[in-house]
Amino acid sequence: MNLTRTTVLLAVTVSTLACHDAGAPPVPPVTFRLDNINGISLPYVPAIPEAPTVISAALLLETSGLATIIEHRRQMAVDVTDTRTYTYKINGNEIQFAYSPPCPINALCIAPPKGTITGSRVLLDMSGGNGTLVYNFRLIASD
Repeated sequence: MNLTRTTVLLAVTVSTLACHDAGAPPVPPVTFRLDNINGISLPYVPAIPEAPTVISAALLLETSGLATIIEHRRQMAVDVTDTRTYTYKINGNEIQFAYSPPCPINALCIAPPKGTITGSRVLLDMSGGNGTLVYNFRLIASD
């Protein structure tokens, strides 16, 4: 009888998980927190001594199509909070950003982030498309 209860519990758990689309992007508004950069835990200290140390970051996706990245970092022994705003589009499991406001004409702007959404994670290439700086965000709040 104990084996039967265990089997039923296992079957219910597996069928519940099978019916849930774990790979579907969460529906905005959602908030993600930065877990690591290039697989390295925070604070992220780059190999270049003059580069800022990333202490924490959050990614907020609004239902209006606006995205905000708030990054707390240490630059030259000073703590700084950098807030960047974008518009975004989700196509399947891909997320693409555009500057908001747009990059001025004749300005040298690095390409905006783009990434992949996998379940409760967002991987963003913050290096302008060359894949050398990948932020790994984890879902912390969903409405």
